[in-house]
Amino acid sequence: MFRNFKRKLAVLSIIVLCVTSILPHGFMAAGVSAQGSAVSETSINVGSSIGGMKLDEQRGLLYVTASEKNELLFISKDTLQIKKRLAVGNNPQGMELAGNKLYVALGGATLIAVVDLDSQTVVNTIPTQLKPYQVAVDGNSLFYADGDQWCDIHRIDLNTGKDTTLMNMIYTPQLAVDREQHILYAGESGSRIAAFSATYGDLQGVFEPEGGGSSLVIHSEEVYFGSLQLDFANRRILSSYSGGVLAVDGSYIYTGNGIYTKAEGIPVVKYEDSFNYPDVIEVDQSHAVYSFSRWSPLLYKRVYDLPEQPKAVEYQNSSDQIRLNRDLNAWAAGNDERYFYAVSTETNRLLQIDSHSFEVLADRYIGSMPTDVDIRDGIIYVALNGSTHIAKIDTADETNFMAPITELEIGQTTLDVAAGKGKVYYTGRGGWGKVGVFESVYTIYPQTYSSPHLTMNEDASMLYIGETGISRSNLFMLDTRTDSVLQSTNGDFGFGSPVIIPDGEFVYYTGQRIDADNLSMLYGSYKDGYYTAKLLAARDKLVIGSNTIYDRDTFNPIYKLPFIASYGYIKKDGSILLFSENAGQYSLTKYDSFDSMKSDQQDGMRPVAAYFIDEDWDALSLDGELTLFPGPQAVNVQYYKIRYLDAGNQVVNGVSDDYIYAYEKQVDGYYIHQLSKRVPAEVQKIGLIPVISTAYGEPQVL
Repeated sequence: MFRNFKRKLAVLSIIVLCVTSILPHGFMAAGVSAQGSAVSETSINVGSSIGGMKLDEQRGLLYVTASEKNELLFISKDTLQIKKRLAVGNNPQGMELAGNKLYVALGGATLIAVVDLDSQTVVNTIPTQLKPYQVAVDGNSLFYADGDQWCDIHRIDLNTGKDTTLMNMIYTPQLAVDREQHILYAGESGSRIAAFSATYGDLQGVFEPEGGGSSLVIHSEEVYFGSLQLDFANRRILSSYSGGVLAVDGSYIYTGNGIYTKAEGIPVVKYEDSFNYPDVIEVDQSHAVYSFSRWSPLLYKRVYDLPEQPKAVEYQNSSDQIRLNRDLNAWAAGNDERYFYAVSTETNRLLQIDSHSFEVLADRYIGSMPTDVDIRDGIIYVALNGSTHIAKIDTADETNFMAPITELEIGQTTLDVAAGKGKVYYTGRGGWGKVGVFESVYTIYPQTYSSPHLTMNEDASMLYIGETGISRSNLFMLDTRTDSVLQSTNGDFGFGSPVIIPDGEFVYYTGQRIDADNLSMLYGSYKDGYYTAKLLAARDKLVIGSNTIYDRDTFNPIYKLPFIASYGYIKKDGSILLFSENAGQYSLTKYDSFDSMKSDQQDGMRPVAAYFIDEDWDALSLDGELTLFPGPQAVNVQYYKIRYLDAGNQVVNGVSDDYIYAYEKQVDGYYIHQLSKRVPAEVQKIGLIPVISTAYGEPQVL
C-alpha cells in the first residue's frame, strides 16, 4: 500500500514472474587490444594514390611511390614527414629493396628505375618488354610482371641484360623472393602459386591450395599466400588467417582484418572500421604498422599494445554456469558424459569441460580454425578448416588431455568429423562434397552429397550422412563395417538444422523424427511457428530446439526459451546443458532437470528489491520515485509492466498499466521510474511483470 503517508518507504509486492536469459551481466571480452584501439596513430596525405611501399629500418625510412606525381617519396618512419621527393619516372608502382639499391617498376613506361639509396638518386634504368607493375630481385636475377589482369612473368639477367619469359597468362600475380633458398614465388590471385629457381628461372612446381588469395608474403622460409600459410614443398596448408596475410614478423601475423599471434593464431587486434582494411602493410621491429589502401593517398602509422602471451579464451567457472568471452563452435561428450570437449574456431582452441564440477579444466592450441570435434575410446579427432590435416589426440582414456597431437594429413581442409572405432570419417568444404575416412591412410568415397554433415551412432556401427545444402536435404546411413550406404531418405527434407541427433530407436534430422533403422519411416516434424525447428538435442521424451522445448511424441512445444541456444545436450541423468550468446557474451549453463531449468530461469527474473516513495498527501494519488533492483539473470527483460492490484492481488479495472523501460536503468544497474497518477481506492498493491524479448524480438510474458 502506498497512500496516506508522506515520503513513506514501502516494499512493492512482486507477484508475477517470467523466464529470462541465462546470460550474465557485465562479462566483457578480454583484452583492450582485441578491440583494435591503437595506442597511437599518425597519418599523412601524400597527394597522390600510392603504388607501393617499402620499409628500410636501417635508414629509418619508408619508400613510397606517388603514382600520379611520378615521384618516389623518402618518408621518416618515426614522424611520417616527407624528407625528399625524387622524380623517378612515369607512374611508379611496386618496388624491391636489395642492398643499397631500390628497384622501382614504372607502370607508365617499359623501364625499371634503379635508385641508389646512399645518394638518393636514380643511377640506372633497366629496359623491359612490358610495362612493369611489380618487381623482385635475387642476386643477378630481376623478375617483373605487368599490370594487366592476365600477366606474363619475366626474368632479366642483370649481368647480360637478357629478358626471358617464365610464364604466360597469369591472373594478377604477386611476386616475392625467398633469398635464403633462392626461390621466386608467383601467386595467382585466388588460385595457384608457382615456384621458380631464382638463379636460373626454371619452374620448380605449382600448388593449387583451397582458398588461395591475392597477397603473397615470404618471411624467412615461410610462405603466406592470401589467408594461407603453406608448406609448399609438401603441398600442405599449415594454417589460415582471416583477411589475407599482408605482413609477418617473428611474433605476429598482420592481415587485412587484424593481428594474430604467430605461434597459435590467437586474435589480439581487430581493426576498427576507420582502418579502412589495408591492402599493403609494412611492420618495423617494434611492431609499428605502416599501411595504405589502394587508390588512397593516405599513409598510416599505428602502434598497438600487443600482448606477448595473450590468453586465447577467458572463462569464469561457477557451480552451474561457465561464462566465456569467445564463441564455441562444436562439442562432443566423452565416456560416461563426464568430460565435454569443445572447439573455438576463432581462437584455434580445444577446451576440456568437467560436467560434474562444471568448470573448464584446460584449453590448448589444437590447429588452425577447428570446426568440429568428436571422441571415441578416449581418442579425440578435430576437423580443421584452416589446415589440410585432422588433429588427433590419444588421451589414454581421457586421462591425458595434453597428450601430443598427431596430424593426419589428408590433403584437404575439413569441416566435420565423426569418430569410428580406430578411424575417423570426415568431410571437406564445398557445395558438393565427398566423405572420406582415415584409418592408416585416407580413402575418399566416390559419392557426392550436398554440403554433408556427419554423425556416428552410439556403437559406431552406422554413420549418418545428412545433406544440408540448398539443393536437397536427404539423410543417408552408411554401414561402417562394409563402408556401403544401406539406406537413404527419398525426398527433400527441407532446410532445417544440419544437426543429426541419434537417440536409440530414433534419429532426428532437419527438425523431424525418423526411425533409426528404417529411414523411410517418418514420425513427424517439430515446428517453430511456420518454420521447421532447429533441433539441438534429444533424449527419451524431451526434444530441445534452439528456442523451444518439445514433447517427443506429441510434437508440441512444452516450454519457450526467451533466448536462442546455439547448442544443447541432455545427459543420461536428465540434466540439461545449454550454450547461448548475448551481445558478444557467451554462457554454458547446467540445469539438474527440465523442471529445475524452468524454475531456475524464472527465479533469475525476480527483482532483488523494489521500493516506492510516495510524496503526495492525497489518498487517491501516487507521486514519487519507484526504484527497482533487477534479478541477476534479467538480461533479456525488454521492460517491466506495472499493474495496480487490490488487497486480493486482483487487477483493478479502469487503471491503465505503466511501464519501466531500459532507458530508465541507472549506471549501477537499478531502475528509477517516476510514477505519477490518480488511482481508485481499491488499489492496495503494485505488481511488477518482467516482459522478455523472445528469440524473434517480440515481447512475451510466459
